[in-house]
Amino acid sequence: MASSSLYVRILFQLLLVYSSRTAIANAQNIVDDLGWLTTTPVSATSIDIDYCIGPLVHSPHSNPVQRYDRRFANCALSCSSGAQVYGLTSNDQKWIDTTVPICCTLSSIALLGLCLNLYFDHRNSKKSFSQKPLLFHIPYMITFSTFNLVLMMTIGLVLKTRICCVPETNELSLWNPGKGRSAQCTIFGVLFYSSILLYQFYVLLLSFVLWRQFKNPMNPLWRIKSRYWHALVFSLVIVLNTAAMATDSFDAIEPMGVCLPGPSGRPEMFGFMVAPLLFSTGGSMIFLCWSAYFMKRNIDRQKKIVDRR
Repeated sequence: MASSSLYVRILFQLLLVYSSRTAIANAQNIVDDLGWLTTTPVSATSIDIDYCIGPLVHSPHSNPVQRYDRRFANCALSCSSGAQVYGLTSNDQKWIDTTVPICCTLSSIALLGLCLNLYFDHRNSKKSFSQKPLLFHIPYMITFSTFNLVLMMTIGLVLKTRICCVPETNELSLWNPGKGRSAQCTIFGVLFYSSILLYQFYVLLLSFVLWRQFKNPMNPLWRIKSRYWHALVFSLVIVLNTAAMATDSFDAIEPMGVCLPGPSGRPEMFGFMVAPLLFSTGGSMIFLCWSAYFMKRNIDRQKKIVDRR
């Protein structure tokens, strides 16, 4: 379960990295396409011309569009430009809107079966949940984070406009307006980002625990209680979320109806999305390969013992 789900998350986040780079370039192109507006004839300089038209709307929030030209000082990207920013056609957007509900439905069915399996496993156990080892807790946390991801994707599909746009100004939250004052985008982004991080770090922790079980079965986790390992994971999630909010990095990915740190800036995308992905994925692969080596070695030892008899 962990490995297959891990590959799905890797593919999803690589798509986010690619789409964020496309968004940055296309957002600039949208403004470039309006360059003809800046060539106002001299005879018309005294006329009050509204330059916030087409893909632009009036906005009091600071964003890169306003720094492009003084005539766009009160403009921002409109919600209707969300698909243009990511280079999507109307057919592409329809395909996304059709695929996401199907994937969420199938994931919900799979998660329901997994939850039932975990429930009966817990019910047949004589120990309480808190008394069980960390290796028993981790599948529950991975299931919990995956369920949250599916739930947030469903909410994003239903409330896309309210999450990715500012209702008062009809402004796209590609650059989270007012330095994080788009509350709906920031709150959704924190919850969605936390679910992604919890999934990644618990998969990494699972790989680490398996490796330690093979390396030192008698004392795999140095007698450190489970709650401290959970505290370590949640501390990392809190630190990364705090840093993302402090740097105003939560922005909208309108085609998917979600908010995450980094879509409008490559450094933020690398620091908050790519780096944790590389850390968790690379670490998991190393520990799993190392565990496979220990398993093979133990099997060879057992085989030699049997052959001697």
